Amino acid sequence: MAPVGTVGTKEILELLAERGLQVHREKIADTSDMLGLDTREVEANWCPRRWLPAEAELIVLAIELSKQWSLGNEAIRTLLTDGGKSIGPLVNRLSTSLEAFVDAAELVTADTERWKASRVGSRARTAYKASAA
Repeated sequence: MAPVGTVGTKEILELLAERGLQVHREKIADTSDMLGLDTREVEANWCPRRWLPAEAELIVLAIELSKQWSLGNEAIRTLLTDGGKSIGPLVNRLSTSLEAFVDAAELVTADTERWKASRVGSRARTAYKASAA
């Protein structure tokens, strides 16, 4: 019998589905282990894992950070161990990467427009030469 007030894998899958996320059961177990929630006493080797509601929410949030924001285990562990101190540097790195991407996209757009303009001019010159001949 499951301990009262605990959450099982099925309920965590439902919480993830509510957020538009689908994972395999193994991902929940792996995330639990990565967060250090595998250290509790085992009742029996056949007994499915159960978590306290706060632990279940932590697992769901870690999976959400991993899937929607592509944070790796190392970044998530850093958030877990360093808490709020690690948010600033993480956000700064993300901001820098996003700004670099936007800058690169703007350069590509500008280069594409210049290339298209040069192609139009080239076609006009070719057409003029052909009509003059």
